[in-house]
This record gives sequence, structure tokens and C-alpha cells, in this order.
Amino acid sequence: MFTCGSSSDLGRCPSLGQQQAYGGITRVMQLNTCTELNEMGQLRQYVSRTLCRENNIEVGVFQITERLLKRRGQPCGIYFCLHGPRSVKLTAIWETEKNTILFYGSTGERFKQTKLNDSPDLKDQPEIANF
Repeated sequence: MFTCGSSSDLGRCPSLGQQQAYGGITRVMQLNTCTELNEMGQLRQYVSRTLCRENNIEVGVFQITERLLKRRGQPCGIYFCLHGPRSVKLTAIWETEKNTILFYGSTGERFKQTKLNDSPDLKDQPEIANF
């Protein structure tokens, strides 16, 4: 078993390509399955490294903000936003019901989806901004 949250395993998640057509252009969205991101730090690291790697940005240079998402008053996910160079914003949403992380580029196009087998409990995360 490997942990997708570690830096050495980031590119080794089993993945499949899913083709999507946008205005005559076919793009491939990566679908991954990861096993263990059971600590919030591992989840943050995976999101940060994935957003940076996909967009050729050095990891740790730019700020990433987080917002707790709620549905009917209950936590249902986290919105991550990497504030890159020249006001570029790259985002990811961890949706806890399906336990999936959706990654979006600066144009709003989804470029990757990661299904988690194990993840942290959102109710135990008081440090996430609650809006």
C-alpha cells in the first residue's frame, strides 16, 4: 500500500484518463484512487502538491486558503484556493459525501478527480475557516 499524501508517491496513484470534449477540443481528466489521507495535514499536502504540479508552480511558495463548506448546517467539504502568481487562483474541493477531491485550473476547468478510501473527520477540524 502507498499513501498518496506523501511527496514520493504523488505521481504514483493508479489513474485512468477520462476524455471530455470542450468546443471541439478533447481533454483528458485524470481519475485517481488513493488509500490513506487520514490526517488533515496529509490532505492539505496532497492538494497543495497536486495544484502546484499541474500548474508548474513551486510547492510552498504561494498561499493556500481553506473554507469549510456546509450543507444544512453540517460540514460537507473543504474549498481550497491556491493564490498563485499574477492573481491566478487554482482550486480544489474535497466533497466528503462521496469522499472525492475535485481539482480545477485557473479557467475553472476540472483537470483531476481523486477518490479517497480513507480521510480525516471534518468535525475534528476547528482550525478551518468557517464561512
